Amino acid sequence: MIVLSAKINIYMYRTYNVRPLPNKTGRGSYKQPKIKATAKTLVFLLVSVLVIGVYSAYAILRPLPSPKTTITPPVIPALVKVAIPWPTAGTVGQAAYGADGYGVLATYGSDTPSPTASTTKLITAMSVLAKKPLKPGEEGPLITISAADAALVASYQAKDGSVVPVTASQTISEHKILEAVLMASANNLSDTLAIWAFGSMQAYTTFANEYVKTLGMKHTTVTDASGFAPTTVSTAADLVRLGDAVLDNPVLTKIVSQKTTDFPGVGTISSTNKLLGQAGIIGMKTGNTDEAGGCYIAVANVDVAGTTVRVITAVMKAPTIGDAMRLSLPLIQASPSQFQLVHAVDAGQTIGKATTPWGSSSDIIADRDISVVAWSGTTIPALTSESSISVPSDKNATVGRANLTFQGKRQTTNLKLASELSAPSIWWRLTHPL
Repeated sequence: MIVLSAKINIYMYRTYNVRPLPNKTGRGSYKQPKIKATAKTLVFLLVSVLVIGVYSAYAILRPLPSPKTTITPPVIPALVKVAIPWPTAGTVGQAAYGADGYGVLATYGSDTPSPTASTTKLITAMSVLAKKPLKPGEEGPLITISAADAALVASYQAKDGSVVPVTASQTISEHKILEAVLMASANNLSDTLAIWAFGSMQAYTTFANEYVKTLGMKHTTVTDASGFAPTTVSTAADLVRLGDAVLDNPVLTKIVSQKTTDFPGVGTISSTNKLLGQAGIIGMKTGNTDEAGGCYIAVANVDVAGTTVRVITAVMKAPTIGDAMRLSLPLIQASPSQFQLVHAVDAGQTIGKATTPWGSSSDIIADRDISVVAWSGTTIPALTSESSISVPSDKNATVGRANLTFQGKRQTTNLKLASELSAPSIWWRLTHPL
């Protein structure tokens, strides 16, 4: 009985160890699971990861599109033109009105060239200084008066022309002679100065006729240095251009502003411009001959909204020099109403907007005022602008400029951001590939 029991146990052990294991469903035979992907699947996964990585790097690192920038320059209102108090009809041959830096602004009467009388001496002085320049404060070279120069005194006195006496062999500085020419209107020294500088009167007139063209004086003809000759002619508009050019020369500007000066061998000489100091008048030149009548160029400082404008007037062919001067005063005195201070741009004013495709935006503002003093009725040009905006940009970042060029002068204001322009989020970059 004991032996039989052992056999049975051994059988049962063997039978248990050789039976098949159940599969996952509990039925049938067991199958080994696949634990490795195929080579094709692995390549696909690697390529996918690479593509996603390259795209993400491109989307995140690519240059951002520029913000859309809109500049809307302020609208500058048209100025209302006002009436100029010109002389009454028949009292003068012609007149003109202008200002330093503005040129000729308005004219009245005939535009036919007319004798200029002693206003020509401004052309003489400008021409001589073009040939023999002086710096402010310099007396310049000494000029020796010849016998011919001395004889000019009697020659002009005989024709009732204004003179400053000189004697042969006397030496006088270039600056002193200029003072006598422009202040006392010395005809004799106008000739002396021109011949000294150019060698002859013909050489002087040749130069002067070319020179006035460079000043825009297209209707002016110069035949002498003093203006005593009726063949030296110009127009009121050209005389305003002449006055404008003289104001660019500090030596002459100072001389024509002086009421008196001392002259060698004579003593005190006075300016023929008796309106100096009245109505803001700071200078220019008188003239009077039988053929020219009264001629007067005046320059006056006029206050316009706290800004000084140098007004230039010219009157020609008035009955007398006194009439020419008197009729110039209303033109000068009305000047404050002829100009207007125009604010083209105010500091802090919004003149544009910058907007990004991802929704960040900022107003664009000016950082300084741009103002001009404009002649009434003048059209003021629109502002020009240039801008370049990168992102991100901080508040107050300078992103461009706006410019206004008026009467030959250029004013500029920087353009700044009123608020921050932020960079886009990574999500926006990833979802906006273009």
